Amino acid sequence: PTEVYLQDSFKPLVCISPSASLFDAVTSLIRHKIHRLPVIDPDSGNTLYILTHKRILKFLKLFITEVPKPEFMAKTLAELQIGTYSNIAVVRTSTPIYVALGIFVQHRVSALPVVDDS
Repeated sequence: PTEVYLQDSFKPLVCISPSASLFDAVTSLIRHKIHRLPVIDPDSGNTLYILTHKRILKFLKLFITEVPKPEFMAKTLAELQIGTYSNIAVVRTSTPIYVALGIFVQHRVSALPVVDDS
């Protein structure tokens, strides 16, 4: 991955070349804790695509029948410890937006379930 620093930012722009493997892309997303990974042409510097977790999952879903299934595919999300099952940050429909924004920052979450009394 190439490092380019954004103006007024100390964080490098994390990107990947189109010749990188899917494994490299997923590893970059996880290691850098990012949700979007620009695919940049190394010759022109042009952004060719923005890779996301959703696009990778869609690709895997479409082509999973063509590869051998690993053992973990038969397990549940809870067995694999994927997801949060306790201390879930939530908001109500009546929660003021500034409170919700504070929860995003304080708990470092990217989504908040909106719940009602039931």
